[in-house]
Amino acid sequence: MIKVTLKKEDMQLLASILQEQLQMELPPDKVFQVLCAIQNDELMVLIQHHLDVYFDIKKIFAVLEKTLQSQSQYHEQRVKFYVRVSGEKVPYTKNSIIVKPKKIQEDSRIIGEEATTSSDYSRANHQLIFPPLNILNPPSPSPITEDNISDSPFNLLVDDNISDSSYSSDSSYSSDNSLLEESKDSPGEAEKFDPFADGQNLLKTKHLSLSSLPILLGGVLGVAVIFGGGAFFLTRACVIGECKELEIAHQFKSNTQQLIRQAKSQKELVAVQQQIDTLISDLKVIPQWSPRYQSAQEINLSFSDQSAKITQVLKALESANLAEKKTKTPPTSLEELRARQSLWLQAIIPLESIKPGNELYGLVRANLSKYQSNLQTLNQQLLSEESWLEKLTTAKTIAELALKREANAKSDNDWQRVQSAWQEVVNDLKSIPSNSTTHQEAKNLLTDYQPRLILARNRVRKQAAAALNFKQAVNMANQAKVYETQNKWQAAIASWEQAVQIAKQVSQDSSFYNQAQSLIQPYSTAQAQAEKQQLDGNLAQTRADLGKTCVNKMRFCIFNIETRSIVVRLTPEYDQALQSNPDIQSHLQALQEALGVISGNSNLPVFLYNSQGEERYIKMPQ
Repeated sequence: MIKVTLKKEDMQLLASILQEQLQMELPPDKVFQVLCAIQNDELMVLIQHHLDVYFDIKKIFAVLEKTLQSQSQYHEQRVKFYVRVSGEKVPYTKNSIIVKPKKIQEDSRIIGEEATTSSDYSRANHQLIFPPLNILNPPSPSPITEDNISDSPFNLLVDDNISDSSYSSDSSYSSDNSLLEESKDSPGEAEKFDPFADGQNLLKTKHLSLSSLPILLGGVLGVAVIFGGGAFFLTRACVIGECKELEIAHQFKSNTQQLIRQAKSQKELVAVQQQIDTLISDLKVIPQWSPRYQSAQEINLSFSDQSAKITQVLKALESANLAEKKTKTPPTSLEELRARQSLWLQAIIPLESIKPGNELYGLVRANLSKYQSNLQTLNQQLLSEESWLEKLTTAKTIAELALKREANAKSDNDWQRVQSAWQEVVNDLKSIPSNSTTHQEAKNLLTDYQPRLILARNRVRKQAAAALNFKQAVNMANQAKVYETQNKWQAAIASWEQAVQIAKQVSQDSSFYNQAQSLIQPYSTAQAQAEKQQLDGNLAQTRADLGKTCVNKMRFCIFNIETRSIVVRLTPEYDQALQSNPDIQSHLQALQEALGVISGNSNLPVFLYNSQGEERYIKMPQ
């Protein structure tokens, strides 16, 4: 046996359902009032009737049991039925059963041969995937007040032979036929009915509540009856008889959670939501003045909550689908990546709110971990992209500084700073990978900045070369001065000449150009002076050497030192001696060799002529 935990409103609703079923299945002249209560975990149902009402007790209990069987929440529940006359406190008979679920038969409104596997719902004929239960929300029971309760004796048709086996295979009855025997067998039964003690007052309260319905209801009913079709109008408005919209909604509600749990895809979940939304729309046709309106509103509220939750999940799945679609193409900007991040968050945050106990959790769990992993990957990509964007921004800032330094660079140090700045810019831009959204912009900037790095590097090299040349020119000049102090005029002249040539090699676009140009003239002058000093010194030595060569006891020759050469002439006496004495030819040979040595020392050519002016010997310096 289950423990029933229901509210007072549930008891009132159940009483209304049971009472209407009695009114529908028994003759219209049989008026009953039904009250329900819970005591000691048992459901107690009290049936009241006028003193002069005659009926078949088995039929009463059969109707009540059948109705309870259609209410799944009361399955396996022990129920006690009590019957009393209106105005009496103690029932004159009772019955006890355990509610068993009845076998659900196939209904004509089921689509397909296998109702339990179908998922289609037709709004036109209200066919569902399962047969509807006869769960109704009937109007409040017709009031029985003290005015129509009779105190006269009553006659009751009771079958003395009612037993567990003679009535229902699923029910267990215990019947007593007299109030006296009831009192003897169950002393204190009246106390058990304390929940019904105010039954009369409750009926009055319901009567007052019903009396406050709008007078419009009576007018509408009257007009409907007058113009015909009243029964159809009342049935469609769920005022009398069955209410298909409510029946279908109740039956579907009991299966909604299972259907949602079975949805394995977004498409299947959409199909379930469409069924729910269709039922919501159908329930809205029940007017406010219908006694079933409140029940319809309650179930509609439940359906609306479910539909809203499904909508939340569907929107999240749609955001994820869109994010996955965008992931298939490379991003072109950081903003696009952030938009994708927003889509993943729109998918993940609503799904994370679905707890394990929710019927949507199965579908959510199948996708949530994958979405979270995709978001984590995207977050890492965003961090990298932000890093590359920061590097690109830094490169642009340093490039602006390099341009300013380049415009004002003059010294070697200035150009070195320019080169260093451009080198840093180029290195940063080259480090941005090809799969980054900033790669193309970095590539475009490299096209502009790399030539400037090459220019700066060349300027630094030229500047360094110019500085080296300038320093070497100064050093060579200093060395020439040292040679001059040592009277090494040839070495001094060579040093001065090198100093001039090196100074001329200083680049015109270097900062040392003007300084180098200022050295060329004085170094050239010093070279000329050294050459003159060398010449003067050489002439004196040459003159002395020539004097020693041309005179030895007798003069063999005369000489003249000119600007670019030495001219030597044999004397007539020596010429005559050469002609008369062939033995002195060897002396002439020695004379020529001596003149050749003088030519080498003086670095001047020597021309030897005889006394008649005929050329006899020429010696050019090596």
